[in-house]
Amino acid sequence: MVVLANLRVRLKKNEPTACPPLRQESASESSKPCCSTTKSQRSAEDAQAAMGVATTNVFDRVLASIGGLSEGVQTGFERCEDVRSGGVLLALPALLCCGLLRHCERFFNLPKGYYSLVNIFLLLGMMSLNRVNSIEQLRLCPPGEWGKLLGLDRCPCVKTLRKKIKRITANEASVKGWASALSKDWIEAESFQETAGGTLYYVDGHLRVYHGSQTKLPR
Repeated sequence: MVVLANLRVRLKKNEPTACPPLRQESASESSKPCCSTTKSQRSAEDAQAAMGVATTNVFDRVLASIGGLSEGVQTGFERCEDVRSGGVLLALPALLCCGLLRHCERFFNLPKGYYSLVNIFLLLGMMSLNRVNSIEQLRLCPPGEWGKLLGLDRCPCVKTLRKKIKRITANEASVKGWASALSKDWIEAESFQETAGGTLYYVDGHLRVYHGSQTKLPR
């Protein structure tokens, strides 16, 4: 499958907490001829990367190591062929409409580094859509191909991703606030109001009413 050239993700301008826009191409970059790369070509290039598998963006990685990237690496997409799980990009607009990135900077933050909050949230969303059920399973996936889906040279390694997620979820109040903000957005959405109206829905069906006399019940 061919990943379309110059794919750019833009959030709606009227969103109150929109995330930073992705990198815009300069006039010199846009004038360069765009040639597709095959999976075999990318695999060979990724294997020869000096800093590790698929770490082809050496300059920005060195810059990030000395604290030179305040908002993470700039995202840029290239024209590629045979990208593994490339069809997940078709679901990207749906993820954004559901508010995946809408409140992330309001409740969370990461220290200066190569990967930004946007990169981590998009990766987790794409992992879910691709049925990658655990972070450990990411070891079995080609990091360079995941990088093409994110507009990067490669995705974070498992160790780095664990550290990022631990930092994001360290504050329980922030996690609850983020979930509450998203829930409020969904409930106030026009489509939800049309279908739900004033009806109260019972979601959790794993509970049973107890009619006995015991005051302390097992968990």
